[in-house]
Amino acid sequence: MWCRAIDNYSKVAKEVEPKKKKLAKLEKEFDDKNKVLFMKQKDLEKVKDKVAKLQKECEETLEFQNKLQGDLDLTGKRLERAEKLTSLLKD
Repeated sequence: MWCRAIDNYSKVAKEVEPKKKKLAKLEKEFDDKNKVLFMKQKDLEKVKDKVAKLQKECEETLEFQNKLQGDLDLTGKRLERAEKLTSLLKD
């Protein structure tokens, strides 16, 4: 009975050992891929932060542009009024 158990163990061990090696190899690959994924996620966060910063900067620039456009329009109207006033005063 002991000999049969040893023989049975030997057969099972021959089947299980390659599977254990394959499992270890796949776990190592999995860990390596997870490390790469983690690094890529960190890079993605940096890019997202940069995009958010650029978006905010763009919005601020557009607000400033709109303010300048408003100032330009107001100054143009004042210039027209000043020209009318000087021409009326000239007469």
